[in-house]
Amino acid sequence: MRLQKLTGGEFRRGHDLRAIRDLISNMSAGSPQALIDYVASMAAQHGVPHSVTGELQPWPRRLIDTLPTLEL
Repeated sequence: MRLQKLTGGEFRRGHDLRAIRDLISNMSAGSPQALIDYVASMAAQHGVPHSVTGELQPWPRRLIDTLPTLEL
């Protein structure tokens, strides 16, 4: 499709943000942080898809998440 080649994605220009806004509104009562927490929880439990194969892999913990366990 020509539009996808121009924008480089699956959405028309600007419609990706509209989809994200709708997702926040419908899934997390309008709270972006609640949606982020939910996605992070699901990723920790089930893994994240590999960017090429799509197979689920363990979720890499961010440094900020490991700070409380570090002995300084």
